[in-house]
Order: sequence, then C-alpha cells, then structure tokens
Amino acid sequence: KRNSPSPPHAPQRGPNRCLQLAGNFFFPLVRHFDSDGSQQHGGVALLGRDSVLLGYLTKTLAVILQAGGESCPAVAAMSSCLLEYLCAVRFHSDPSVQRAVCFASLVLFQVAPSWVLLQHCDHTLLQELRQWLVAVHSEHPDASSRRFAELAISIFVTKLL
Repeated sequence: KRNSPSPPHAPQRGPNRCLQLAGNFFFPLVRHFDSDGSQQHGGVALLGRDSVLLGYLTKTLAVILQAGGESCPAVAAMSSCLLEYLCAVRFHSDPSVQRAVCFASLVLFQVAPSWVLLQHCDHTLLQELRQWLVAVHSEHPDASSRRFAELAISIFVTKLL
C-alpha cells in the first residue's frame, strides 16, 4: 500500500476570474492590427507578409471573448469590436485567415447574447458578415471553413431571426 497511488482529486471549480480581465487582454491586441509593419509597431505587417500571425490573432481574440463569456462586463464592447475586426479582415487572401474569421464568427455568435448583438453591434456589419459566411459555406474549398461558417450561420439564425 505504500507505493499505491492516491486517487486523483477533481479540481475545484471557482468563479471565472477571466470575467473582469478579458477586456484587458482583448483591446490592446486588436488596437493596431492594421498597422503598416513599420518599426514603430515592431515591424509586423499582419495584413501583408505576416498573415499567419493575423490568423492566430483572430483566433486569440475569439478565445478571449469565449473565456470571458456572456457574463463578462465588457462583452458588449468586445463583441462589437470583434464584429468590426472580422468584417475588416474577412476578405483576406490567406485561407488560414479566412478559416480563423469563420471560427471567430462562430464564437462571436455563440458567446454574445442576442441583446448585445441587437443593441450594441452594427446591423449592417452583422448582415455583411452573415452574407460572407453564406458564401464561404457554399463556395470555400476548405472543409473546416465551410463547417465553421455553417455552424455560425445556424447560431446567427437561431439568435437573431
């Protein structure tokens, strides 16, 4: 019995500490995504040569929103900001960025409560993103992008139509 391992203990769940901090991570990340890659911004050109990083940034913003959840005090501002960001980068030529936009759209529609989408997000941008997702679902060569788009459209329709 001396060498027998003790039974594993389930971790205790506590309050979501990310609720209060999500905006502190989210907003600085999204602030300069469209910089030109000059030395002032660290030499990174997310919309150009460093598009792989743009894909990772897009996924990261979605994960931060997801971690904060719908109870996050900044959910309205983060959701509105993410929508504007997604509409700005959705036509990027890199397929990995397009896949990340589909994933982030899915997370946005999952996490943001309907009242946030209806009261705090630009309705024109919501419709433009929905139309883009419909086009991705029907025409995109990447199966993951099509699947993310399909799920995002389904949640969009359930929440907003």
